[in-house]
Amino acid sequence: MKIILSAKKDEFWSEIVNELTNNKIDIAYWIGEIADNKPPPKNCFYHEVVDSYELNNLLDVAPMMFNIERLTLEEYYSYLKILDRADDLGGFSFNMRDRLLKDQLNYWYSVISAIEPTAIVFSNIPHLLSDYPLYLVAKSLGIETMIFNVTPFSGWHYLTNSILPKDGNSNLIKISDDISSIKAEFITQSVIPYENKNYSSPDYMKKQFAFDKRSKPLLTLKRIVKFGMIKSGLFKKRFTLREDWRYNFSKFVGQSGLTAQTRHAMIKHKFHKELKVAYLKTVSSPDTIIKAEKYIYVPLHYQPEATTAPCGGFYADQIYMIEQLRLRLPDDITIIVKEHYSQFTNTLYGFRGRELSYWSKLSQIKNLYLAPMNYDQKELILNSLCVATVTGTAGWEAIQYGKYSIVFGNAWYSTHPNAIQFENLTTVILNKILAREEPLDTTDQFLDTFCKSLIKSDLHNYSNGKVERSTTQVFNAITSYLNIKRVENANQ
Repeated sequence: MKIILSAKKDEFWSEIVNELTNNKIDIAYWIGEIADNKPPPKNCFYHEVVDSYELNNLLDVAPMMFNIERLTLEEYYSYLKILDRADDLGGFSFNMRDRLLKDQLNYWYSVISAIEPTAIVFSNIPHLLSDYPLYLVAKSLGIETMIFNVTPFSGWHYLTNSILPKDGNSNLIKISDDISSIKAEFITQSVIPYENKNYSSPDYMKKQFAFDKRSKPLLTLKRIVKFGMIKSGLFKKRFTLREDWRYNFSKFVGQSGLTAQTRHAMIKHKFHKELKVAYLKTVSSPDTIIKAEKYIYVPLHYQPEATTAPCGGFYADQIYMIEQLRLRLPDDITIIVKEHYSQFTNTLYGFRGRELSYWSKLSQIKNLYLAPMNYDQKELILNSLCVATVTGTAGWEAIQYGKYSIVFGNAWYSTHPNAIQFENLTTVILNKILAREEPLDTTDQFLDTFCKSLIKSDLHNYSNGKVERSTTQVFNAITSYLNIKRVENANQ
């Protein structure tokens, strides 16, 4: 049995790979960021993730052409949105994005045709320049895929066989029927914190708050000095300088060198400031928000990120999402939108997910107001009719507070009865929402099913050691799934 693995090449995954190999599951191809110097297993082709983005150092296979008509329009659109994470301001034309997708599809079609893998295992939702095309080719050819999806609770992952469910069927992969202990533990993380309505910001947000309090001039100086040392050869990073692969306007017009990079960094910094100014011009006062009586709360997602592309499909365009919501609501129902704090944090690249006119376009939607980013989210949820989101945790929070959520994408809690997919938002359910009718608490029943696909193992070390990085849990999940598929294929 041969598989393709998309995962970081570190000690954690190297140990899992060794166990799989010892159990006659060969890793024919391994794509991922390099974080250790151990050689890959025998007969395994390792592809460093940045090389895979740029299609460098490729496996020597017979070239084949993939028919792009095999993709859906939504899949094509999702990849164009995914490429926002590679656009470091003004680096892409539409033609470049289109061609990059086709080149990626052709390569992965050639690889899969040559290797003929039983399955492809993804350590996270395929949402990058190379792993999403790999996923698309696999699904078009009927190759099994296994995805370890993250939850907002560090160290907790759930398994699916696709990014989005198909034809209304669940895409959850069941790995165990004995869920009593894992369900009880997961409840302590996902349910109990909301019982007294005292849930606080997630860990990643707290880290951003702390980082942004640091001196910006000193951080900027540190980046400049480090960049100069790397370019001069005085300082060598242990592994690939990831920023080098990103597209920007200097590259677009064929300019390079320290002068071009410095000019681009200055333009990018100015653009980041201009974005904040454009946003602040459209924000409503707290008094305006307080006066809103009947409203639906829409917290925006940080972008670019997997939570919207590919998990939101066409609704990765959140303005489009809100426009569609507005069409379903009576005119007297207000929509209150709140921007995500991470969009402006100094630790991320939120400028890639917004343009200067973004918030003014939002404000043109009838009876819509932008709440200040520091406005208390818990209060906004508690006083709302419901929450509408692509895949956000605020939807889960609303459910725990006894409300419905309208979900536009494939959230981890999408199968909860009180998470209403937008396309399933009937007049009956909408009237219940508008009447503030509290739904039945069905979280326990939801967890009875969801926890069968849940594992506790910090695959990406997001918890910084708070949750064990259990290779056994991951190994057992992979082998269990592959054995089930082996039996199914044998019986066909």
